[in-house]
Amino acid sequence: LLIAVLIVLKVADFSSQVTSVADQLKVLLPDTLDSQNLGLEIGFKSNLPAGSGMGGSSIIAAAILSSVGTLLGLNVSNEDLVYQVSQVEQVLTTGGGWQDQVGAIYGGFKIAQSPSSLPLRVSVTTTSLSDDFYAAFEKRTFVVYTGQQRLAKNTLINALRKCALMPAEDVTTGNSTVSKLIQGALRGFDILKSVELSQPPQDYDEVLDNLAAVLDEYWSLKKEMAAGSEPSYMKEILDSMRPLASGLSLCGAGAGGYAVVILKRSANRKELEECVEGINRSTAMMTEGRADRDHLSVHSVVVDRIGI
Repeated sequence: LLIAVLIVLKVADFSSQVTSVADQLKVLLPDTLDSQNLGLEIGFKSNLPAGSGMGGSSIIAAAILSSVGTLLGLNVSNEDLVYQVSQVEQVLTTGGGWQDQVGAIYGGFKIAQSPSSLPLRVSVTTTSLSDDFYAAFEKRTFVVYTGQQRLAKNTLINALRKCALMPAEDVTTGNSTVSKLIQGALRGFDILKSVELSQPPQDYDEVLDNLAAVLDEYWSLKKEMAAGSEPSYMKEILDSMRPLASGLSLCGAGAGGYAVVILKRSANRKELEECVEGINRSTAMMTEGRADRDHLSVHSVVVDRIGI
């Protein structure tokens, strides 16, 4: 990942006769003090497990690109940063879209769209919501680690193959799965914008119930889009949490990682934790002590309102 970032920023060029990153930095920054001893040390830490579905690699790439770009005096816009992260993922051959880095680069709730053309350009529309709404959202929304890693690339390839077999005019028009996903995203954003524009404030629990319905529809469509996004053991986990949830979905490409859960008005974190602990006990009995999967765990959600 670190090398891919340096390649995209043209700090490292392995086709160059100057093979050392330190020597290439001297060429890039000839006027820097003590340039003869110039080097670059990058450190990062993430508590997310591999295959979490939370876009960790894209978020780390965006943070490093932004930091190194600032170090080199580059004036990189948020739009450029989104594109650069996509380039990093292509260098890594991991595939993926632009949604993960958009979520990190721009703060708060937002919607992002891009035309079907190159070079990639993503337009982002953000929201300005009250502290009270964020508090209501964070009170009812949790993420649950399912204990199972998954590889997004395989699920993504299957989804792309399915779309490739469809006539182009059917992919984003009519009653296709892709069209429904787009309409669902727009509907969810409209719900949030209505909160922003509402005077007096709306009933936030009703708003969250409406968002939960959009989340449920999204998960159903994701399963149509990508075969294998809900293996049988994932379905059992989600079904176990369903009585407490107003809406839920696996994050990322599905098949494992984290699930996001919007609780019903009558439910609370303690009940969710008890449910998850019951799943852990039953899983331990089924696997007879084998480390097939990690334990499930419940985590609070705090919305990053600032971004990178």
